[in-house]
Amino acid sequence: MLSRLTAQARRYWSLVSAQFAGDTQTSGFVALAHVRGHLRQVGQSRLWGGPQASVCHCAVIVDEPWQRSGLGHQLMQHLIATARQRGYSTVCSVDRSSHYGLHRLFKRLGFSSRYPQGDFSEIIHELKL
Repeated sequence: MLSRLTAQARRYWSLVSAQFAGDTQTSGFVALAHVRGHLRQVGQSRLWGGPQASVCHCAVIVDEPWQRSGLGHQLMQHLIATARQRGYSTVCSVDRSSHYGLHRLFKRLGFSSRYPQGDFSEIIHELKL
């Protein structure tokens, strides 16, 4: 697991992973780097979707020292390519609305964003493939 995450980020990653644990098709990518002579995990992305679903869900997380380095963008590009290969029509992510770095990442990747009706604590990002 990533070592330099805030407690809030670790809790969010655990909740997202548990939410989609029953989906049968999952994919993930891990980013590794040599840090002070040791190979460490510095980023991770996951894709969840059912075998007959047209929409899949994604999440990405990057260790704080590696944020704003392009790593999250690369991890998401791999997920988007995987979603296309599997025939999904939409990639979706539900996130905390206060996670501004993630908003910027998804916007650069071409996702549209909206708030669930009446709830401004979360935001939904969607990319039509």
